[in-house]
Amino acid sequence: MKTQNVIQIAAIGVTISTLVVIGCGGALNGSDASSNQSRGDICGTTAPSPAEMLRVEAELAAAPTGRGGGDITIPVYVHVITNNTGVGDVSETVIAQQISILNTAFAGQDAPGGFNTSFRFQFVSTDRTANTAWWVSLRDSPDEVAMKTALRQGSADDLNLYIRDLPGDLLGYGGFPWWYAGAPHMDGPVIDYTGVPGGSNPNFAGDLAVHEVGHWLGLYHTFQDGCSKKNDFVNDTPAQKNPTWGCPTGTVNTCTAGAYPGNDPTMNFMDYTVDPCKYQFTTGQSARMDSNWTTYRAGR
Repeated sequence: MKTQNVIQIAAIGVTISTLVVIGCGGALNGSDASSNQSRGDICGTTAPSPAEMLRVEAELAAAPTGRGGGDITIPVYVHVITNNTGVGDVSETVIAQQISILNTAFAGQDAPGGFNTSFRFQFVSTDRTANTAWWVSLRDSPDEVAMKTALRQGSADDLNLYIRDLPGDLLGYGGFPWWYAGAPHMDGPVIDYTGVPGGSNPNFAGDLAVHEVGHWLGLYHTFQDGCSKKNDFVNDTPAQKNPTWGCPTGTVNTCTAGAYPGNDPTMNFMDYTVDPCKYQFTTGQSARMDSNWTTYRAGR
């Protein structure tokens, strides 16, 4: 179990345009030397257009929500891609630790205040591919399309997790469940090999995959629409203007107007705080993941 706020790392506010769509990384510059956490594109999951977001909300409206309790088991296929000399390889022990971290997070067992969601993860298999072009491929490039087309297994309700090298400060990206129908071969989060348990990035060593699987199950960032009524379309995650960096020891409130009550959910898996500071999916997030599962993934 995590100890909440066990370290103090400077949380530096970053101004981001509060348009309806805020990309996963945001327009960020500079660095936070105190945490060795670079303020760049930590997550590269692309936010939908406003029209797409509204369409999705209409489709989710009729779906059942709020089950919780770990009654859905998701098979997990892990794809480890290295360069041609084997750099980037990840052991089976590390993969088992990563699956365990996913299960602990989605069961709400990291710390008091986490919700026990409906989802658990069952490891199925690992495949390993030495291919330098795939290892460093850009998102949606011909090399990545070739990689995912060759390796992906299962259907919409199977999680394919890709571990490889990502450019610059990018640590992960994925896709939303409603994208599966249009490009099933591209479904599945990608995380950098330095961000797995025991990897070289101690600030992101397991919860990176939790964050990206949250997107895979339909969650936006907690700062998705900044200070707005809809924000991330989850009622119990207060509006948040900016991502949170490091691990603040006190409360942070970037939406101070009376219309946006509550402090920033800095402990949430869908914010940008470092792993020791994150421990929570909320009841509302769990319900949203349930709706997305029923609408876009279950049995598809």
